[in-house]
Amino acid sequence: MHLSVRVGKPGRGRGGSADPRYNARMLSLVISTIAFFVAAYFIKRYLDEIGVPKTAVRGLVVFVLALAVAYGVAFTVDWAMGLAG
Repeated sequence: MHLSVRVGKPGRGRGGSADPRYNARMLSLVISTIAFFVAAYFIKRYLDEIGVPKTAVRGLVVFVLALAVAYGVAFTVDWAMGLAG
């Protein structure tokens, strides 16, 4: 039996675009991506203000801190949508 017959029509039940788990995961992905770029912008701006020279270490610091913010936002969205835990 073909997989589409077993799963059902798209948008209903498992795996369709109307699946709340799918929608929550996509919302988490979109919001955390936006949070990553916003956090990177403000972290770079802050490091410019305090006079940290532009080096590879600074770029790595910006990446790691922005990534931590994005993970935190994604976890918060997942928790709010009831997927975490």
